Amino acid sequence: MIDRPKVWTRRRHLSLTLALASTLLSSSGCGGGSVPIPSDQTQARQTLDSALESWKKGETVEAMKTASPSILVSDSKWERGAKLSKFEVQGEGKPSGAERAFTVDLWLADSKGKETKEQVVYKVGTNPILTVFRSLF
Repeated sequence: MIDRPKVWTRRRHLSLTLALASTLLSSSGCGGGSVPIPSDQTQARQTLDSALESWKKGETVEAMKTASPSILVSDSKWERGAKLSKFEVQGEGKPSGAERAFTVDLWLADSKGKETKEQVVYKVGTNPILTVFRSLF
């Protein structure tokens, strides 16, 4: 036979624990807080274009950090020395959290000069620093 006071005490304890967890999450910004403001569309596009033009000219990811303006770039193919011969940005970019997501067609040349085309997505941030990251997904 179930001892009613123990069952009630366990349920009450669980309810209080869940209420406390919910309160902590919502007050720490993990709950329905404000939505991040996405990067400015014009500035994000200019940042992306600037980074990709620099890659096309043969500049390194490291050089982007010291450029003016400084842009923090993360692209594994660029970092490994792939050569960019051409790029086309598709559309105007879509908000993605505090960034903008741009779909880009890249034409990359290997060491023998053979070109391959690939489509990637770059996430571009403009606040507090300029960032261009190749999306992994």
